[in-house]
Amino acid sequence: MSRPPRRPLRRVLSLGLVGAALAWWGWHASESDGPEPPRVPGRAELNLFQEERRGGMGELLGAVVDAEGAALADVLLVIVSEGRLRSTTSAGDGTFRLDGLVEGPHRLAAVAQDRPPRQFDVVVPSEGPVRLALLEPYTELPALEALARRDLAGRVAMPFAGDSAEGFEVLFSPHWPAGDLPPLDGRTERRVDVGEGGTFALPALPLGTYDVWLLPPYARGGRWPALARVQHEHRAGDTPVEFLLASQHGALEGTLVDGLGDPIEGALVELTDSSRPTATFPPHLTNAEGGFRIAALPAGTWRLTVTAGAERHERLVRISALRTERLELSPAVSPAR
Repeated sequence: MSRPPRRPLRRVLSLGLVGAALAWWGWHASESDGPEPPRVPGRAELNLFQEERRGGMGELLGAVVDAEGAALADVLLVIVSEGRLRSTTSAGDGTFRLDGLVEGPHRLAAVAQDRPPRQFDVVVPSEGPVRLALLEPYTELPALEALARRDLAGRVAMPFAGDSAEGFEVLFSPHWPAGDLPPLDGRTERRVDVGEGGTFALPALPLGTYDVWLLPPYARGGRWPALARVQHEHRAGDTPVEFLLASQHGALEGTLVDGLGDPIEGALVELTDSSRPTATFPPHLTNAEGGFRIAALPAGTWRLTVTAGAERHERLVRISALRTERLELSPAVSPAR
């Protein structure tokens, strides 16, 4: 591996700083009434030389061998020094060189194609070339077991007659106990659109446990608001089984009238999370009868704001799963901001 080019920027900047200070001093020294000359900072005081104070840069020389001492070529050597990745490969005689390393202890990884990787504790600079002995080669190269997969067909059930799930999104997220590392079983996050009739399909889905989320069309690609969340065990089998995902959402209906009881058309209806004002649902407008309906709402407490001209009506509403909340809104009582 070739030595990286030197970077004289810090030295140039420091010399330029010192030169500018000396020039300023010399110009003002010619005036008898001039100010006292500035104190020129010493080299040890300049932050520009912080890297030198850390101990400088060094190199590591060595060789990679097998258990019998024979040289190993094309072994990848990787080391991280001060957050910078340095790597090289061993030559035909097993030798290698890593430079541009900050002096001190390091952890070095050696990765070969035909044998297990190893890590070594090294010190830069070393007293001499280090000798890295790798383990015996694999008798049989490790490989992942064949993934067990099965097609999944599903359908979304809606709680209210006339509502359609077409355009909704179903998210399958691999489930594993908190704190555990993800297993290498081929499971990854999968998303699928719900089609006509509320049906969806995931071909060749790896077997295992999944957290399944149902998201409305405006929330596709995210996780909020979830209209249903269940855990599904995708098992092996030859008989096709339909996975039924029942939405647990509610709905909100209301009518806005003026002081004479006449409907107000075109009023702005907004709904937000009462505990997170930034979590908002798509806004709606009242129709010619002053009515509105917001479907596909998860159960919870939401803040309802209805704005009509210069007036505004605001209140908290509680939405229950599988139910429609109906409101009759009197004229707005507070001016719009």
